[in-house]
Amino acid sequence: MTFIIRNSIDAEETSNVLYPWVKKENWDPGYDGNDIKLAYFPSDPKSFFFGTLPRQENQIVSSICAIQHDDNTGYIAFYVVEPLHRKKGYGLQIFNHALNHLKESPWIGLDAVETQMETYKKSGFVVQFQSTRYVGGVDNKKSINATKTMSGAIIVDLENVSIDDLIHQDHCYTGMRRPTFITNWVQYHVKHAYGFALVNPNTKQIEGFGCMRRCASGTYRIAPLYSDTADHAFDLVTKLTGMVKEKEDVQFCVDAWSATEAPKELFEKKMGWKATGNMYRMWRKGDNNTATDDKPPLGLAKGFYAIASPEVG
Repeated sequence: MTFIIRNSIDAEETSNVLYPWVKKENWDPGYDGNDIKLAYFPSDPKSFFFGTLPRQENQIVSSICAIQHDDNTGYIAFYVVEPLHRKKGYGLQIFNHALNHLKESPWIGLDAVETQMETYKKSGFVVQFQSTRYVGGVDNKKSINATKTMSGAIIVDLENVSIDDLIHQDHCYTGMRRPTFITNWVQYHVKHAYGFALVNPNTKQIEGFGCMRRCASGTYRIAPLYSDTADHAFDLVTKLTGMVKEKEDVQFCVDAWSATEAPKELFEKKMGWKATGNMYRMWRKGDNNTATDDKPPLGLAKGFYAIASPEVG
């Protein structure tokens, strides 16, 4: 059967197709798919692809995103084949299309669940680190109006700090320079969710920042979370979770970067949240990267508490 891969038309189509699909896969996207529409798609509109069947009224049967960040780092996500059309080769075709789209990227990354690791290894991907999803509630009664931490750092809305400083901090922790994505991500959280930074009152330097959005399941996800100290990380988590007034039945989650023990200490031991599963960050070179001593993006381990998104790294 004829199978044609095309670009998504616009943000609306992308969200309308992907949101119900990823919900069924239990990937828990942002509520109503607004993160797809307002943050992911604008970061690289040419990176979203759909596999279609022209003989069946151009039915969309598969999807993938092959985003290219500003530093040319590639990232693959939203790789889905509609269940009725699996085992027909439509997944492999669109996956190879994504790899070809990113052939000029020095490195191509993705976050894989454990059951898919061996599949990606066959395409040349190797594991770098893992992230662990923690889920739990909170019982803190701290005021959402708190503006200072115990150390004296000032808590401010993200809209009141320099976007260049946030971009720089993300680059330091992830090893990827992606101002377009971070700008869209911050703007989305400022307008539709929550985001705060910690600022040193003396130096005016940012000492950490975090974002949190409501997801399709009703859970609130903190992503990312960067902080210079464990106490500051806890302050940011307290501030973010404190923004939700109905705490009794509300669950929060985070994809904790497991390069150090600090995230586990914070989320499992201090917050009492439970680990529910792991994902594995995997990388392979782009087809045109012939360097022998090149290494995939890797930032600071200390202070990296939670990734921004399995979809874009």
